[in-house]
Amino acid sequence: MLDINNVTIELNEEFFASDACGNRTSYKSTVREMLQYLFDFSILGKDLSPYVLKEPKRSKHLEIPTTYNTEEIKSLLGAIDRSTPKGKRDYLVVLLAAEYGMRASDIVRLSLRHIDWERNTVSFSQYKTDVPLQYPLLSSVGNAIIDYLCHGRPTEVNDVIIVSHDHVTRGKLLSTPTIHSIVTAAFRRSQIQGWQQKKHGPHSLRFSLASNMLKQGVGFQVISTALGHSSTESTKAYVKIDIDRLRECSLPVPKLHSHWYIEGKEDAK
Repeated sequence: MLDINNVTIELNEEFFASDACGNRTSYKSTVREMLQYLFDFSILGKDLSPYVLKEPKRSKHLEIPTTYNTEEIKSLLGAIDRSTPKGKRDYLVVLLAAEYGMRASDIVRLSLRHIDWERNTVSFSQYKTDVPLQYPLLSSVGNAIIDYLCHGRPTEVNDVIIVSHDHVTRGKLLSTPTIHSIVTAAFRRSQIQGWQQKKHGPHSLRFSLASNMLKQGVGFQVISTALGHSSTESTKAYVKIDIDRLRECSLPVPKLHSHWYIEGKEDAK
């Protein structure tokens, strides 16, 4: 058993370094208070609590987003059976997410009044931000909409384009979780390797659109406009998916283990 008098800064640091950051965050304050208590009651000869540094705050945006390349997107779209009414709808859902980066909340609300067939545009205000957005009506999207309207979509509905085909909810608006389920089902039928270990909802297709545009050298402002961001600040989260260019900016990282304690080593004894 460890003698309390043998507790040192280096021993604490070795323990912290052996554990995950998420775990350290949950108990470091307790260790700091315990060391302060041991010093206050003269159980330890030196106050080690100041050397238990707080863990840096970790933003949820530090995680690298999931993206799929253009060949994987083609495979995803090709995996959908378009011979059935429901398949035509599902193909359109995935196409809107992949070609435009549309959020699920906008896909379920896409209406015939948003389509200008004369000017070949798709215009609407985004549900999440209320920021107006206009896309060119791509031939692939336009043809998919026409195919679904003529050969798939239930007729006894309003002007919302994408609706339910289930018996009980036939013609009703879809929910956003249903859009996620449709995209996931397409991934399940595709030949994309490792998709189960990655995110595979409509938002992953939104990130994929930004990623593939970056790879093609499309400007940051253009990507921001295409994604419907009101400010390029919102688009900065997408920069971290351009791994190849980020590598060009990388700098050597010094070894940080016990770095804070080297200069104060004499004081710690």
